[in-house]
Amino acid sequence: MPKATYAVFETKDIDKPIDDYEKLIRQRIDIVTEWMPSLGFELADAQELAVYHSTPKSERCVQIWLPIKKR
Repeated sequence: MPKATYAVFETKDIDKPIDDYEKLIRQRIDIVTEWMPSLGFELADAQELAVYHSTPKSERCVQIWLPIKKR
């Protein structure tokens, strides 16, 4: 996997990681179309990642890693 800079977005204290992943995917549109441009970033040409942390339950979360670069 090539080296890249990533912005990481995650959920906290979840019971159903798949449900939260779907919510994050919907939020991805807002991140890419609003958050990134407002801070002068755009998607970089690299892999996007979804990371599931399922155990222990107290640390359960889902992360979306989006590759970014300055415009």
